[in-house]
Amino acid sequence: MSNLGLVKPASLAYLAATYGESPLGGGVARIKVRDKVILDEYAAAVGIRNAAKGGVNLLESDWVATAQAMYYITPRARHLDRYQWSEIEEISIVRQRLAKALVGVRLIGGLDRFEIETGRSSSEELVRIWATLRPT
Repeated sequence: MSNLGLVKPASLAYLAATYGESPLGGGVARIKVRDKVILDEYAAAVGIRNAAKGGVNLLESDWVATAQAMYYITPRARHLDRYQWSEIEEISIVRQRLAKALVGVRLIGGLDRFEIETGRSSSEELVRIWATLRPT
């Protein structure tokens, strides 16, 4: 079952306009190490000195998988990170928090190493897509 229905329409529209790729799956996501950079860039672009106090800390992001890559999209900030499947060495579930039903998914590829926080079924979907599309 796909969690693509949970992805913001603005994220899918931004992906389509930028790369023209069709989504295979996706879900709500958070990558803390990327969010700080995205938030700071967005705040600077809109002229807010202190991003956290300016209310832009409410930026929401999604992960979206296509046949070519996995994307981390923050539509309000007009930000998109692209991770080609051929450059990703590993995607695996690394931790689970029962209280919040969040799962950490580790992505390792080149210099990028981070955890994607997402829901349980969304994380399982990402790992399943990775297993199908990863280079052998």
